Amino acid sequence: TVWRHDRKYAGSSLLEFSVHSYGFLYEMIEAPLVECSASGGAVHWPERTTEDVIAVIGKYDNGVRISHSYCGDAAGVPWRLTIVGEKGSLDYDRKTATVRRSGEEPFALDLSGSGAGSNEEQMYRAFFEAVRTRKQPPLNPDFALEATKLAYAAWLSIDEGRIVTDKDFV
Repeated sequence: TVWRHDRKYAGSSLLEFSVHSYGFLYEMIEAPLVECSASGGAVHWPERTTEDVIAVIGKYDNGVRISHSYCGDAAGVPWRLTIVGEKGSLDYDRKTATVRRSGEEPFALDLSGSGAGSNEEQMYRAFFEAVRTRKQPPLNPDFALEATKLAYAAWLSIDEGRIVTDKDFV
């Protein structure tokens, strides 16, 4: 079996694939996770031990709620990430980020990075600048731990069939 299809080697699909999206979310939300409920499993590929279908709902300390669904290796199923707040929502499909606000026309955000290079190039530039100036980079261990909490909370919620709260991380 391919290593990423076996939890013994890869952990969870949430920790391998979705955690990158959760970093994107945490960068915008900037608040701790309060609770998480998730469902999922190996639906399309039952011989695997990693999830191929996942649905996650998260609630953050500042009132933001997120919804994320993942369906790996299933033809024709779109990937999307939705953030819902008190003023509207942001829907991201890896190509376009669309903002929807009550009473307004939806509009797309410019994700081009203003010509500053790819996200990966920007990450390396920030790292080298942090080394040069001896300042902490924007993506640091604290950021990584906070972003990973949603992936880990969803994994616990799926495995244990319960709502996971911030108390689980104390």
